[in-house]
Amino acid sequence: METSISDFGRETVSASRNRENTARVLETDDGEKELVDVVARLDEKVPNQWEITLESGQVWYQINSKRFRL
Repeated sequence: METSISDFGRETVSASRNRENTARVLETDDGEKELVDVVARLDEKVPNQWEITLESGQVWYQINSKRFRL
Protein backbone atom coordinates (compact mmCIF):
# COMPACT_ATOMS: atom_id res chain seq x y z
CA MET A 1 0.00 0.00 0.00
CA GLU A 2 1.42 3.38 -1.02
CA THR A 3 0.89 6.47 1.10
CA SER A 4 1.70 10.11 0.50
CA ILE A 5 3.31 12.68 2.76
CA SER A 6 -0.08 14.32 3.26
CA ASP A 7 -1.31 11.06 4.85
CA PHE A 8 1.48 11.01 7.46
CA GLY A 9 0.08 10.43 10.94
CA ARG A 10 -3.37 9.54 9.66
CA GLU A 11 -5.00 6.31 10.62
CA THR A 12 -6.14 3.76 8.07
CA VAL A 13 -9.88 3.21 7.68
CA SER A 14 -9.62 -0.43 8.75
CA ALA A 15 -7.71 0.46 11.92
CA SER A 16 -10.23 3.10 12.94
CA ARG A 17 -13.11 0.66 12.49
CA ASN A 18 -11.49 -1.87 14.82
CA ARG A 19 -11.34 0.34 17.92
CA GLU A 20 -12.73 3.43 19.52
CA ASN A 21 -10.78 6.58 18.65
CA THR A 22 -9.82 8.48 21.81
CA ALA A 23 -8.00 11.35 20.09
CA ARG A 24 -9.60 14.73 19.62
CA VAL A 25 -8.36 18.06 18.35
CA LEU A 26 -9.28 21.09 20.44
CA GLU A 27 -8.94 24.75 19.54
CA THR A 28 -7.42 26.98 22.22
CA ASP A 29 -8.62 30.49 23.08
CA ASP A 30 -5.88 31.98 20.87
CA GLY A 31 -6.96 29.90 17.84
CA GLU A 32 -4.23 27.24 18.01
CA LYS A 33 -5.15 23.58 17.70
CA GLU A 34 -3.86 20.86 19.98
CA LEU A 35 -4.13 17.08 19.95
CA VAL A 36 -5.61 15.56 23.10
CA ASP A 37 -5.14 11.81 23.53
CA VAL A 38 -4.05 9.28 26.15
CA VAL A 39 -0.53 7.85 26.31
CA ALA A 40 -0.91 4.08 26.08
CA ARG A 41 2.76 3.13 26.17
CA LEU A 42 6.21 4.69 26.61
CA ASP A 43 9.37 2.91 25.46
CA GLU A 44 12.82 4.42 25.92
CA LYS A 45 14.69 3.59 22.69
CA VAL A 46 17.99 5.25 23.66
CA PRO A 47 18.72 7.24 26.82
CA ASN A 48 16.30 10.20 27.02
CA GLN A 49 14.66 9.45 23.65
CA TRP A 50 11.23 7.85 23.69
CA GLU A 51 8.73 6.08 21.48
CA ILE A 52 5.28 7.29 22.55
CA THR A 53 2.22 5.23 21.59
CA LEU A 54 -1.16 6.91 21.97
CA GLU A 55 -4.46 5.10 22.51
CA SER A 56 -5.58 6.35 19.09
CA GLY A 57 -2.82 4.22 17.55
CA GLN A 58 -0.48 7.07 16.64
CA VAL A 59 3.19 6.46 17.41
CA TRP A 60 5.55 9.38 17.97
CA TYR A 61 9.36 9.09 18.04
CA GLN A 62 11.40 11.59 20.00
CA ILE A 63 14.45 12.65 17.97
CA ASN A 64 16.23 14.74 20.59
CA SER A 65 16.68 14.54 24.36
CA LYS A 66 14.59 17.62 25.17
CA ARG A 67 12.00 17.11 27.92
CA PHE A 68 8.30 17.35 27.06
CA ARG A 69 5.26 17.49 29.33
CA LEU A 70 2.93 14.64 28.47
